[in-house]
Amino acid sequence: MVFRKALLICALMLVVAGCGESTNKPEVNNNTESAPVTEQTSSEAKENQMELAKTDDVVLLANKQSEGGMFKEITVQTECKSKTFPWVNTSNPTYVPIAHITDVNKDGRKEIVVILTTGTGTGVHLEEIHVLNRENLTEIIPGVENPFDAIYKKVGSKISKNNGKVNVVVEWDDKKIEKTYNESDAGVWNKGVGFGGIVNYQLHNNNIYAIVPGSIATTWYVVVAIVEYGPDLKVRNITIKDMDKTNYPDVIED
Repeated sequence: MVFRKALLICALMLVVAGCGESTNKPEVNNNTESAPVTEQTSSEAKENQMELAKTDDVVLLANKQSEGGMFKEITVQTECKSKTFPWVNTSNPTYVPIAHITDVNKDGRKEIVVILTTGTGTGVHLEEIHVLNRENLTEIIPGVENPFDAIYKKVGSKISKNNGKVNVVVEWDDKKIEKTYNESDAGVWNKGVGFGGIVNYQLHNNNIYAIVPGSIATTWYVVVAIVEYGPDLKVRNITIKDMDKTNYPDVIED
């Protein structure tokens, strides 16, 4: 009798142990049994996201709830993959992200080019650009060269005052733009032409361009730098134009 009771207790212990193991498996093992949980989580995430932009099969998504006027994470989704990046974009609907699908590095395969607006305000408009492998959504590293760094390396400028006049000189590649103003035209003048308050990224003939105006006083932009990138995503050419003689921001010529 005692022997039978012992067997019964052991059997009950095995059943209880087996149930406990079965219950815990989806939590600790990354196998097919946990797939429904992943699908449910993905579905819930989609419900909390909104579509910001779409180009062909590429969709840019962000959480519906912005923080401080910014979307703090951007998800890039294709028919086959989805990946979330720690990028930011203003939640102002005027400046939604832009997605391009084109071969910018001339490797014979199209990449995904994402342009984000990261800052706006009076005299300020800052954009950020990212290039992704279309198949696996990995970002091409080191990425697009910073246009401001390239401009300050290759472009020189000087602002000087004399007898109520202000002379502005911008020089690059043995070329020069010179402009003269009345000193009373601005309360405070820069010491040199300032690049950094505005940058717009554009694509033209599968090439990336950064359009960067240069200021001589607060919010007063008088020249524009056209920064052209090569297939290696490095700056290969910079041209400066007189802002008054362009149809800014449409300044790229064939």
